[in-house]
Amino acid sequence: MKKVKVLLVLAVASLLSVSCLVDDEATELGGGDTTIVGFASASATPGFVTDGEEKQYSIAVNVIGGNEGLIPNSDITVSYEVDPSSTAVAGVNFDFVGGQSVVIPAGATTVNIPIKVYSGSLDSDADAVDPVLVLKLSSVTSSQNVIVGSNYQIATITLNGLCFSNLAGTYYYNYTSGPAYFDIVELSPGAYQAAAFPFFIAQYTFEFTDNCGVLTITGGFPFTNVIAGNGTVSEEGNLLWTNLSVSGLTNPIPTSITAFKAP
Repeated sequence: MKKVKVLLVLAVASLLSVSCLVDDEATELGGGDTTIVGFASASATPGFVTDGEEKQYSIAVNVIGGNEGLIPNSDITVSYEVDPSSTAVAGVNFDFVGGQSVVIPAGATTVNIPIKVYSGSLDSDADAVDPVLVLKLSSVTSSQNVIVGSNYQIATITLNGLCFSNLAGTYYYNYTSGPAYFDIVELSPGAYQAAAFPFFIAQYTFEFTDNCGVLTITGGFPFTNVIAGNGTVSEEGNLLWTNLSVSGLTNPIPTSITAFKAP
């Protein structure tokens, strides 16, 4: 499917308010009296069906640790900005919802940054270059001692355009011993989990994506074996899997099979 380091901690105290940037050393969890906040995930590749509609997306900012493991008892205001390395354009590919700061309420440990994505600006072509939104946490403000952890300051969000996909349902593999039925559920637009990887007697899950009829296995196997495979969707809605492989097997599995759409 398609596609500062900061060494200085700036503290400004005014009455009960303290505003901080990034502490390059304070990335340990639990210890000390300083609360550390940052992005819960450093990267994400959300998919958006390119139907011209505005889509809603959010990325979490969490209390990562510090404060001797205690939940903050004061509000924490987190400000953010677009990093210069970002290729996504505000007003074209996305817009922030409600400004460029969010508040982690006292007694809470997370807050979401809401983002509006303009799906009409994205390209679902597999060869297209997806716009990348790079967010940077610029400062935090609280009556407590709070910093942004340097390892959690940046989040890279690839805005991935998708064709409309509707593969959820019941399918079956037509083995010589008879049909083996299984379900496919949608995890997010263009992303699915199937209940049965081909050629196993027991049903083992796997995950895959659908990009305009091109299928790619992405993982989700319940064991450490590395799985791979790709395929296409037929006009009848069947899934034509090819290049299937599972690492670590004594006897390799066949490399292709069709998952038929159940009537």
